[in-house]
Amino acid sequence: MKTKLAILLLAAAACIGTPATASARDIIIPADSLPQAARNFIATHFPGAAIFRAERDDDSYDVYLNNNIEIEFTLAGEWDNIDGNGRALPDSVIPAGILAYVRANYPSAFVVEIDRERSGYEIELSDRRELKFDKNGAPSGKPGSGGSGGKPGTPVPSAPVISTDDALTLNVGSMVGPGHIPLSVSSEAIAAGARFHAKGLPKGLKLDPHTGQITGQVTAKPGLYTVSFWTKQRSVKSAESRLVIAVNPFPVALTGTREVLIESAATSVPVGKLVLTVNAKGSWTGKLTRDRKTHSIRGTFASVAGDDSASNPLPLVIRRSRMAPLVIEAGDLGIDSDGEISVVVHDGSDIASGDDSLVVSSVRTWTGSYTPSLVLVPDGTEAGPDPLASTRVKISVKNRLTLKSTLPDGARVSASASGSATGRYAVFVNPYKAEGGCLAGNLQLAADLPRFDPDVNELVWQRPAAQKDKYAPQGGEAWTREVALAD
Repeated sequence: MKTKLAILLLAAAACIGTPATASARDIIIPADSLPQAARNFIATHFPGAAIFRAERDDDSYDVYLNNNIEIEFTLAGEWDNIDGNGRALPDSVIPAGILAYVRANYPSAFVVEIDRERSGYEIELSDRRELKFDKNGAPSGKPGSGGSGGKPGTPVPSAPVISTDDALTLNVGSMVGPGHIPLSVSSEAIAAGARFHAKGLPKGLKLDPHTGQITGQVTAKPGLYTVSFWTKQRSVKSAESRLVIAVNPFPVALTGTREVLIESAATSVPVGKLVLTVNAKGSWTGKLTRDRKTHSIRGTFASVAGDDSASNPLPLVIRRSRMAPLVIEAGDLGIDSDGEISVVVHDGSDIASGDDSLVVSSVRTWTGSYTPSLVLVPDGTEAGPDPLASTRVKISVKNRLTLKSTLPDGARVSASASGSATGRYAVFVNPYKAEGGCLAGNLQLAADLPRFDPDVNELVWQRPAAQKDKYAPQGGEAWTREVALAD
């Protein structure tokens, strides 16, 4: 009935030369801005429901309740249309004469929509019949017209049953699995060959016509989606059931760029770094550095409505030449509600992980250059080379740190990292040609800028095994020491 009315209104607008879009813009309004008569009507006839959304245009209000009921009110607060979206309307909103006629002539059906017109009322039944009545509730027009046709009691396929009265809330990026959307039909209908159909599903979701299961990942824009479901057996269509699906934006707290060092489970020494950028759709791109190689990766996070966290729904495999692939299993890459990245990377022989991330920010606490020295952190054993080489640190106006140094064994270090708003930087570089070496760690600017506090930063210098150089001409085992930046 709403579709017919919209077509007539558009035609009338064209006839008088007025643009049809002149009053088509709906404005979302607070529920308490509705006329008092409209609010009283809702409280009286739908006492257990809450207003999910309210909109106003030039000549009416559209109200969406959280039990899937939609009501159109005039500007004075009188109801014009009540749509149950496939569910039975309460008896109290149906004139007594109409209700009695339906019960007497269509005992297996119920009213799912009622429209108030100048000449009376038009209703839609659960078997898709549309009936007209005058202002006194007496039937007018042809009985049974507008629906499946024919006399009362004509059989139609079973309509899908949605076992919830509430609107379903999802996020952009939400994964929907079997049973998530509660849609069912009788086993007899399935056995008889009935097939499920849907219209208006948010983008990314798919309906299995044989089982009625809805699966996929939501990629639709945020908004309200009224979805119609029905079954069809041969050429006969059932009544429609409707469900309102509210798609919320991907959690904004999870967007942006983050960096995290990845440590070996066997040695607790950094073996790489992950830089991850997440957009408003939950899609992400990243750079995963593992030892000497940097790999570009991408994917889409799955989020859960009401839970500001997200994780990768599918495994990620990074192929490497003549080496075991790097594998991030489903659920092993994510961002928690505090905005922290966690990642677990398998490389065939070791497991590396990281969870102490920083959020990249262009806000900087200090810019300029500074020349500290790398010094060994005492550990009670052989002190090793002392002093280490001097270092040059520079922080740009975009809060980008560059660190350059020459280590005592001749290895030249050139590292860069983006920083957080608090002056924290995650540094990782392997300055050697062999696998297993690094200068890596988290640097934190001290409170009395500009310098890095040696009591806070956690740099690790690791020389790879069998490294031959002027520091160790005969090579030897891997050598690992903690170092710090000091004035």
